[in-house]
Amino acid sequence: MAEHIEVGRLGARVKTWAWKGLFFLGLTVLVLNPNLKRAVLQVNHILAPEALIQTNLAALPAINAQIDRLISADQSRHSEARLVAKFVLKKITYVSDYENWGNLDYWPTAEEVWAKRQEDCDGRAIFATSLLRARGFHSARLVVGLDHMWLRVNENEKDPTKPAHFVALLSPNPNFSLDLEDRARAGDFWRLAKAFLHPTALRETSTALFADIPTLRKAFLISAFLLLCAYPWTSGKGLLMVLALGLGAVNLLADWQPGAHGHWWQVTFGCILLVLAAGSALLLHRLPHAVRQWAGCTSALCRVRR
Repeated sequence: MAEHIEVGRLGARVKTWAWKGLFFLGLTVLVLNPNLKRAVLQVNHILAPEALIQTNLAALPAINAQIDRLISADQSRHSEARLVAKFVLKKITYVSDYENWGNLDYWPTAEEVWAKRQEDCDGRAIFATSLLRARGFHSARLVVGLDHMWLRVNENEKDPTKPAHFVALLSPNPNFSLDLEDRARAGDFWRLAKAFLHPTALRETSTALFADIPTLRKAFLISAFLLLCAYPWTSGKGLLMVLALGLGAVNLLADWQPGAHGHWWQVTFGCILLVLAAGSALLLHRLPHAVRQWAGCTSALCRVRR
């Protein structure tokens, strides 16, 4: 009978934590992608990335005139494809998708990139690929890594006297690459998942994604995580202590970027505070039960001594 009760309690705990996990997952998706319209568009863009390449931009004549002047001034020191990439880096200021679109990630059309004149790696790659296609480089293709996008092109394509020479432009990632086709395939997602789950890639990509989250959203997600860990809430003071530890960790990790030097102590203490906060939250609703058990044992011991 006792075993059945214990199994029932274990099953209830597993069910509770499963619901907590699903709730936090949904909350995270919503907090990182509050612009639901862009989020839906992003799904469509991932499934059909070729639709983002536009070779009929209204501003194309003016853009090509600027590129032609850049090519003329270069005096054949660099290939046309490399100069197009240089033009894109100069004209399209780098900003994160959080700042640009409000969401974790959004692949824009070439027209949207030129309208804003600011984008992250994916917008720059899409715009550069569009310009190269419009200028006769039909081999230009988008390439993605785990958290980056660039392009690959045959820089000798317009000169039939030279052998094909494919180059990767816009800071390619040497560890993993996947050429994007007209439409996404199930095998592409499987390759990405396998690459992401490699321990080194998982650590580096996860830390980069966490570092890019705006501070207020980090604070909200960490607070929500701690509240779920501590639920059911039995001590208001204890809950405030847990939240204070969590927000202290957010404050220390707010400006941290992977690979940055000089902030090691902030990262170390921030991680320690976060672990302490999570541990305290997990133990918080168990403390009253432990105190009651201790009080019961003490009372029983006193009665025995009498």
